[in-house]
Amino acid sequence: MNDRIRATAYQRFLTLVTATTLLGALGGGLVLVLRAGSAPVAARIEFAIGSGPGTVRLTSIDDVGERPFTEPIAVDLAVDPVKLPLVPLTAEAARSPHRRGSSADRVVAGYFGHELVRLRDSGVEMSVRQIAALAEATLGIDAIVGDLLDVDGDGLDDDGRFTVIALDGSAVCVSLGDRRVIASAQSLVIDPVDGAPANGLSWSWYGACGVSSRPRTGSEVRIGTTPGTYGGVRSGDVCDVSALLGALTGNEVVGSAWAAVHSIETEELTRFVDALTPVVLLRDTNVTDHGFDNGRIHPAQVILQRGTAILVDRTGTPRVRCISGSPLRRPQPLTDSVVVVGEPWHGFSLDAVVDVPSAQVATSRFVLIDIRSGQPLLRESGISGYMSVLAGPIVSAAPRP
Repeated sequence: MNDRIRATAYQRFLTLVTATTLLGALGGGLVLVLRAGSAPVAARIEFAIGSGPGTVRLTSIDDVGERPFTEPIAVDLAVDPVKLPLVPLTAEAARSPHRRGSSADRVVAGYFGHELVRLRDSGVEMSVRQIAALAEATLGIDAIVGDLLDVDGDGLDDDGRFTVIALDGSAVCVSLGDRRVIASAQSLVIDPVDGAPANGLSWSWYGACGVSSRPRTGSEVRIGTTPGTYGGVRSGDVCDVSALLGALTGNEVVGSAWAAVHSIETEELTRFVDALTPVVLLRDTNVTDHGFDNGRIHPAQVILQRGTAILVDRTGTPRVRCISGSPLRRPQPLTDSVVVVGEPWHGFSLDAVVDVPSAQVATSRFVLIDIRSGQPLLRESGISGYMSVLAGPIVSAAPRP
């Protein structure tokens, strides 16, 4: 290798290392001027000073932003974010554990409870007679069922709940509601929206019906590749990946800036983008977003609203916000003193915001949740899993002031 080649390689290495270092300390008041990639570009690229870890901006589904990298590549899904779940509306619901222990508890959590749910899901009307017959067939002498009252004669329990009393005298008040489709599809035992069991079967361990009870919930540790972490649409992809690649490779300055955020060379853009997978956020998610104008990259700590279409890499890490084409990186941790900027959407709670951990091992396929039906949806990762059609028309960019 001659000296000129060594110098060029070293210069490219220093550019990459410097860009990576800055991204980890954007709140430090520095501005970096660089030329991203090895090819000459028409304008200088700068990383502007970030807002730091003390401020986070709320970014709704349809917010294109003041400085989008590209025209929208997100499909207009016309989804109601409120229906997407899974956000605890109160801090108490987020913290309260679901404790079990009594004999009556174990009876309901066992075969009797499973059969109760199975019959309900099969379409059988859960009348007083049906519940009593099931109890007789499954509980034997271990427990009895009480409080099955049908005063109005319609065949159904008047208040929709009944008591199970175990042989040792412990009792629980049982209710059988509708199954929580999204939570069940994500294999969650508890729906964080209100702390109710995802299969609809709930009971109070405080005693027979009429005894006061309080909300209960649980927590799930999920990483980027855990089945059900992200959503999708069975009818097609939620982002136009090929349009993103075309925008980045068609504009040398934009492509170089985008590549610099991800600490890659411009020659690696195609390979990098081809490995990304379109998904929908099912929870409000904390990320570092980036805007771009006049050769300057503007990083910002943001919370993306659930229902936002993004691209993730094979570890499940958010990499692109599709409505703006903007690159995403890992966020700064949210502190107790963080200042939230922007208009909160319905159901927003800072306690419920997640930072999805990256998987240690890349995946070749994602198990998504169909946001329309709640059913599992298998999606091959990367361009190899690219569907031939999009799930709908691309979002029209609203005029910016």
